[in-house]
Amino acid sequence: MPDWTPRAAFDTLTLAKALKPELPSYGLANLGAEFGLADKAAQLTGQRHHSALYDATLTALILIHLLTPLPSSERDRALRDANILGPRQGSLL
Repeated sequence: MPDWTPRAAFDTLTLAKALKPELPSYGLANLGAEFGLADKAAQLTGQRHHSALYDATLTALILIHLLTPLPSSERDRALRDANILGPRQGSLL
């Protein structure tokens, strides 16, 4: 897709560290276990950790889990801070 440029890309590691600073580890498998989402990702995909579909699904579930309890203004700020394509981060493309 040579003419396509994404508008945003959210770093769930940055988001998790900002919103859950007390966690001992921020690896994908650890976050999935901590939030009780690993089994749901497996059910949705029929796959396990380190398959692309499973990891992408678990990442999406973690993003939703982190953002859902936030009020909209706080959610907007968190997403702005975690957007790796935003002006604060510089251009990665």
